[in-house]
Amino acid sequence: MTLRSFAVVLCAFGALTAHVFQGSGLEAKMDDTHAQDLAAIEKVRSQDIAATLSRDTAALTELWTDDAVRLNQDGPDDIGKQAIRATNERQKAATPELRVLSYVPEYKELTITDGWAFEWRYYTGSYVESPGGEVKHIRGKVLVVLKKLPDGSWKCARAMGGVVSGELPPSWVNPSKGVATARLLEATPPNKGMKLTKRGQLRSFAAYPQCSPDRPCAGVQSRHESPQGTAHPPDPGPTGRFLA
Repeated sequence: MTLRSFAVVLCAFGALTAHVFQGSGLEAKMDDTHAQDLAAIEKVRSQDIAATLSRDTAALTELWTDDAVRLNQDGPDDIGKQAIRATNERQKAATPELRVLSYVPEYKELTITDGWAFEWRYYTGSYVESPGGEVKHIRGKVLVVLKKLPDGSWKCARAMGGVVSGELPPSWVNPSKGVATARLLEATPPNKGMKLTKRGQLRSFAAYPQCSPDRPCAGVQSRHESPQGTAHPPDPGPTGRFLA
């Protein structure tokens, strides 16, 4: 091997080494960005739980982007952040004594790509319409699209959700949707643990932890898991609105 050819080999090895190190640095940077995104999204989740339990309409509204859209079953869709806030405030004004006792999201899948995140989850919740009232339980599902903002924070840009079982406060329900509730009941043979109330709402008798205003059953199961190989309940049918 001549001196010249040896020099060429060294240059080639140097270029290859530089490419490998640059690639490793890029991967490390991507890993750091992904970790930061996960931490920021986890913060939004925690804020959602806290705001739901306290029924803080301002905090609930701040979880959304200015151009957010929330699709509702029992009324007009909320287009824009101010419309979402108006609906939250209207619901709270209609049920001033309602207390949320528990709200437990069950995160099923989260995908992050190019400044957007797609998440679906179930949740369980319980509430009383007035102090000393009957504890009522619900289970629901939510599909959310989150958007990354220039400051690195994340907010909800699009969302839709529904109640799988249980009953919402009467003042939140559009009476014209009673037919959909009846169909939901009929589509769940043999209707074990469920019955249709006089208000045309679905009540579930599933076993839930007993909660009280003095001992809320708040909690969160934060996990990122693939739906593959995981048993999920069958699709219950029509959708509804968030707990708070």
